[in-house]
Amino acid sequence: MMQAFPQKVGQLLSNDKGLASMGYGLGGAIGTSLAFPEKRTVLVEGDGGFAQNLSELGTVANRKLNLKIFIFSNLGYASIRVSQKAYFQGSYIGCDWETGVGLPDWHGAFGAYGIPSIEIFDQHLSTPGVRDLLDAPGPAAFIVNIHPDQSFLPKITSRIFPDGKMKSNPLHLMDPQLDDETSEIVFPYLPPSMRTIRG
Repeated sequence: MMQAFPQKVGQLLSNDKGLASMGYGLGGAIGTSLAFPEKRTVLVEGDGGFAQNLSELGTVANRKLNLKIFIFSNLGYASIRVSQKAYFQGSYIGCDWETGVGLPDWHGAFGAYGIPSIEIFDQHLSTPGVRDLLDAPGPAAFIVNIHPDQSFLPKITSRIFPDGKMKSNPLHLMDPQLDDETSEIVFPYLPPSMRTIRG
């Protein structure tokens, strides 16, 4: 989201600095909506992170906040799933329903608070009813279904050594790796101590 969102002049964009909110989203969006009640607030968050503060939907409904909630539903914790696939040969635990994480039926959860919801598939915002719900006053939820194995890039990767220890690459050496031509342009601007290559 933060890599691709084309922010427009006049829009306020806020996020936690780690870019992996894990529960920050709903509370942050409530605060933003209360601070700017005349504006529409839009929250975009993964289903796993959103579930951590699900009870705050009571505040959203009670205050009738003009908050539009987009949940990227990949049926669990994508970060944990990706790490377990990369470093533990796909021995999954605690990342989705089958491995111990229970997420709600989203329409039922929002419905319990009287918040309308709609599911978005391949049609994106052209899905019938989405635009009307987006433009209507008050809270609304949009469940965006994404593939459970969808990864995210760029990202920091780690190496596992024979003794089981892991070492992460430095921030400037994310995956996918820069090609040699781009590296030759970028790396001279880094401090000498950072001009390393992957080992």
